[in-house]
Amino acid sequence: MPSKAEFTLSSNFSSMKAAEQPLVVLCGWINSKPKHVQKYADVFHGLGCATISSILPTAAGYSPFEYNARKYTERLLNFIEESMANDSEAQKKETTRKVVMVFFSNGGCWVLQYMEKIMNANATKYSRLRERIDGAIFDSSPCYM
Repeated sequence: MPSKAEFTLSSNFSSMKAAEQPLVVLCGWINSKPKHVQKYADVFHGLGCATISSILPTAAGYSPFEYNARKYTERLLNFIEESMANDSEAQKKETTRKVVMVFFSNGGCWVLQYMEKIMNANATKYSRLRERIDGAIFDSSPCYM
């Protein structure tokens, strides 16, 4: 499976079948470790989903400047887009892979905040992703940011 140091795409199925799976994007909490987020990814794998795991770096989350968190979120959005670009089998069958976003605590919600800003500012670029987002799950998330 393709992966980058910041983000991990994983699936329990072959690449042909993976393109048909719902895609769950897990945005971990500040100071979480990949092994912690992986436990949640494993739950979604058991439900037949592919996952992308991400953890916003602590320094970016707590910085008074939004540049680093914004750039991190742009890279995540681009990684999601690249992952969907590999869905050639699903495209041939004219199916649309659904995307579910999962946000954990402040770290995940900060990513959501920047996702909204970036996707609204670049509506055309991210229109395909926006159309595929089918739900959001919030776990231990703050009610006020």
